[in-house]
Amino acid sequence: MAKSDFLTFACVQQVLDQGFQQCMEIAGRMYEQLESAYQGSVEKTSSDPEALRGSLQPSINDLYRAMTTTLFTALHVLQPKDFRKAKPVNFYFLPGYHSCLVRRRIFVRNETRDFGVGMSGSHPDDVVYYNDCCHASWYHYATRPEQERDILPASPYHWFGYQEPRISEKPHDLVASLTFSTLPSTREVKGFPEHRVLTLSSGPAASSVWGKQVARVLNRMPHRRFPEWKFPDRGDKGHFGQTPEKKLRRIRCLLISLWMHAVFEIEEPMWWDELYKEMEKRKLPKLRATIDAARKDEIANEWGDKSEHRSQFKTWTTIALHKLVAPPPDRVVGSKRDVHSGDGNSQVIYPQTIGWATFLSSVELQLPFISVARHWVRSVYGMLRTAEVAVLLRERDALQRATETVRTLPHDTHMLVLQSNSMMLPKIDSCDPISIRDRKYALNKLEAHTLLAHTLCVAPIDPFKANRARNDIREAIKQVGQDIVGIIHRVVQNIQAVDSNTSKVSCQDLLRPDFEIPRKTYAATLLLVGEMVRNYCRHSPDAETQLIVNHSQDQLEIMIEGTSKSPREGESFNLLHNMLSDVLNMGEAVASHLGEDRYQWKVHINLQ
Repeated sequence: MAKSDFLTFACVQQVLDQGFQQCMEIAGRMYEQLESAYQGSVEKTSSDPEALRGSLQPSINDLYRAMTTTLFTALHVLQPKDFRKAKPVNFYFLPGYHSCLVRRRIFVRNETRDFGVGMSGSHPDDVVYYNDCCHASWYHYATRPEQERDILPASPYHWFGYQEPRISEKPHDLVASLTFSTLPSTREVKGFPEHRVLTLSSGPAASSVWGKQVARVLNRMPHRRFPEWKFPDRGDKGHFGQTPEKKLRRIRCLLISLWMHAVFEIEEPMWWDELYKEMEKRKLPKLRATIDAARKDEIANEWGDKSEHRSQFKTWTTIALHKLVAPPPDRVVGSKRDVHSGDGNSQVIYPQTIGWATFLSSVELQLPFISVARHWVRSVYGMLRTAEVAVLLRERDALQRATETVRTLPHDTHMLVLQSNSMMLPKIDSCDPISIRDRKYALNKLEAHTLLAHTLCVAPIDPFKANRARNDIREAIKQVGQDIVGIIHRVVQNIQAVDSNTSKVSCQDLLRPDFEIPRKTYAATLLLVGEMVRNYCRHSPDAETQLIVNHSQDQLEIMIEGTSKSPREGESFNLLHNMLSDVLNMGEAVASHLGEDRYQWKVHINLQ
């Protein structure tokens, strides 16, 4: 290798590194924006992908522009002679990253249409950027399926994504790139079978058969996932080789030819009659209406973008990328949530397509550029996938917490309702002090229970609600000042009188008889002490124990120590710890073995 080759390699690596850093900065801002836009409702990223895409689209557009600039600069370093010609280099990057969050490929989008990014110039520092062009318009008209169409068009991208063509039996030995070229000099390079080339036929009406030529080269690839699937059939519908699909092959190939004509030719096709006859034969009036509308589209009808004075495209290269792992969608039923997860197991990590990338160029893209571009695009796509998986796992962790909570809380809720109804309904008309006390206790207990459930299920994925729940609990305790100690004692008395039917935890009556405990304070206190008292009363012997309350301006600590026949602290007590420690980060609820048969239950709250 010559010294100049080493320098070229170092220069192109420098360009790619700088481009990757810029892409990382944009992606970082993009996912910070995601966190900000969906703060408190990250789970909505799964239920409303279009709204998610709308919030991220400006950053996505910036990202793809940065990628195109990097690729154009790398091409300038690797093929400098092509930039010294009289006409500027015309380069168009059509991205195809498959987003885990949006669950589809994402492109540059202006208003409601998808595009790539184009650059035209003789030097990276002196270029004109563009998005829409003749090719991009016909991409929508000729290949993008829409619900009102009579026909689902074929697409080489779609075929590559499903078929995963390989050059050997090895599952990951992919056909790395496929180039369509109008340059007779473009040839496959011996020793690199993973890079395929199709030289398109030339002539006044030659473009009418380009679709057939594409189908031929795709169907001749020997190693495919579905050998019986012949392009341009839509194999995703399971119609391999069936008569309806065979009848549509010609019209589908003509649509591919039309799209490719928009890339390589500067005059309109000479074979409109052939296309219209085939649409009439197959009774496709809606498709005809679409083609008629396209022929009235100013940009689509500007063949070769002549008025823009850009160099004519000569090569079209699509690179294929290996799959990356991604969590499949959650199998959670919701109003808008997609529950399909591939193999049906929502707990596994599975390979998912990462997409593709297409380069249209007015100069031949040589093998060194295609190789480094494929590796670099895969690196950027991989960085995006990593960031998306991090968002998904953050969401999924919170949903997993909620799932674990849901397994326990319905049982407790059921028991709570049964106990409360059996206690209150027989005395619903009674207004004696005991009945009133029991009703107040039951309603406060219900509020405490729903506070626990709501906080555990919602707060982990909603920082705002977590902060509000934390402040509500602290305020409920702090608003009564030193009376909180007496309130805790009275609540423990009520728990044992109503719930446990036996008094094993000695309490002092520190409040005056007519003291009315604030509702939120009662519910918060009941939440903090209810499980430790009930647990001790159920599992301890007859010996009594003392309730210990330590209270200061900054801290609140509630303890029970005593002999117990069981070290189990109970699922609800564990959920209380989860809420205080992991979700709200304001305390803990722990049960400790003190030796022999003695145990301690303690709840600690930070009031600051």
